[in-house]
Formats: sequence, C-alpha cells, structure tokens
Amino acid sequence: MKRLERWKMKKLNKIFILLALLSFVSCGTAPSASSSDSEKPEGSSDKVSDQTETVPENADGSEKQPESASDSVATSAETTEAGEVKEEKNPNYEGGKYIGPAAADFEEGLRAYSDGGCEKAVKFWQTAFSKDQRNAQIAFNTAVCFERMKNRDEAAAWYEKAYLADNSFTKPLYNLALLYMPGQIKEKEGYLTQLAEKNSDVVEKYNFIAWLNLQLGRNDEAEKYAKMVLKEDEQNSEAVISLATSYFNKKMYELAESALETAEKWDPENFRLQRLYGFLLYRTGDSKGATTHLMKSVKANPDQPEVR
Repeated sequence: MKRLERWKMKKLNKIFILLALLSFVSCGTAPSASSSDSEKPEGSSDKVSDQTETVPENADGSEKQPESASDSVATSAETTEAGEVKEEKNPNYEGGKYIGPAAADFEEGLRAYSDGGCEKAVKFWQTAFSKDQRNAQIAFNTAVCFERMKNRDEAAAWYEKAYLADNSFTKPLYNLALLYMPGQIKEKEGYLTQLAEKNSDVVEKYNFIAWLNLQLGRNDEAEKYAKMVLKEDEQNSEAVISLATSYFNKKMYELAESALETAEKWDPENFRLQRLYGFLLYRTGDSKGATTHLMKSVKANPDQPEVR
C-alpha cells in the first residue's frame, strides 16, 4: 500500500511540474511577466485597500485591481545649512491618507467601484485626476478600469498619464507594455524605452529595459541591462531573475542556477525567483528539487496561474 501511495505522489509531482513548465513556455521567457490577466502588473496585483504598492506586480499573474491613493506620500528633499537632507511631506497627505483637492471624487470612485464596478468608478476618477494631475494612483485606477472594460486605447493613455505623473511608480509602465503584448510590443519598443528613460532611478529604468528585452527575445541585451542593475544594487532580485532567465533561454543552466542560488539566500520568499528555480531544475532533470521550489513559489503567491 505504501509503495502504491509513493508511486501516486511521484506521478502527481510529474504532472504538476509538467503543467507548470508548459505554462511557463506559453507565457514567454520572462518569469516576472504574464499576460494582462497582473498581473501581473505583474503584472496589477493591487486590491482596493488603504495601502498602495509600487512594484511592478502586474507581472505576477494576479488579477488587476484599482488601488487606494493613500500611503503614497510623496516627499521633496530640502537641504539644511548643516548639509543634512530634510524631507518635506506632501501637503496632500495626512498620516498616509490622501486629503488633496481630488479626495472627495477619489473616495466616490472607490465607493462606486465597490457598488457597481468600473463603469461608474471611472467617471469619478477622471474628474479626480483633472483636479490633481500629480496623483499617479488615480490615473492608474482609471487605466485599470478601462482595461477591464476592454477599452485598450483609453487604458494605454491612462497608464501613460499615471507613469508621467510619477515615474518612480513603475507599475503603469509594465502594464502599458503588457497591453501591447504580443502583437505590438516590437512596434512600441522605442516608445516604451523613451518612457523608461524619463526615470532618474537607473535601477528601475534598467530593470524595465532588461525585462522588455526578454519579451523581445533579446537575451544578450537583457543580460547586459540586468548586470548594469546589479552594479548599482548587487542584491536586486528583479535583476537576478532577468539575468537567470536570459541564461535559461540560452541553455546556460549552470550560470542560471548559480545566480538563483545566490539570490535565494537574501530573498527566499520571492515567488518569481522560486518559480524560475523550479523550472530550471526540472529542465536539468532534478524533478524533486523542481517540486520543492515550485511549492515554495505557490506558498509565497497562490494566485499565479503558471503553477496551478
């Protein structure tokens, strides 16, 4: 009986890994991006709440949802006579809550979204953004709603507005790129790169360009930009994932495993890292190790479609 149970478990594990690998291949070569289901953004994985997230999780495979504009407190730097940098909080926020000129319309939009969905909410958020055009979350919510309503042109326009309102908030840029996948991504490459160049944070900028090159099948370029990120931030998990993906695509499996093994030490809960690690080990014949890492990935994020 025990022998039969062990055989069944091995069979289930093989089926689990095979389905995961097939999904991975069908999603393209980047582990941090999927179709616009990000869900991620990536990849977005934001829900209507009192917290905002500024990572490009539309690439994570979870459903895109509008988000709250609270807890997105922008600051401006001011230098004292002693040379110390003092941060000045954005007056549109109080204790992490948005109280700016568009607050009433924004809250009405959240209520409308909860009651009737996007068609009602988007009207309030468009009005809200006209009153506060520096609030990227309001524009982002509007874009997500237009995408859910299958209006791709309006969604693209509003993702761009969101990114230009605050280019440190990169999630709209990833969502915009995902809108153009797969058919238009090559055509839109120059436009997306120009938008990325507006970001003064070289880590965020080069991470996006590395990811974009993976979508275009340019593994050498992706590797180059990922390494540029790691020169600035040697423990940047997104760059390691891009680097390891480029190695994986080029069948340089030992280098891919070395990169993932190192990154796992400082970021063991990163589900994209664990997912790629699982795919890599399966490809190299270690089905037991593959199952272990894929299970870790599912535990960290049960909502990803690639491993369900």
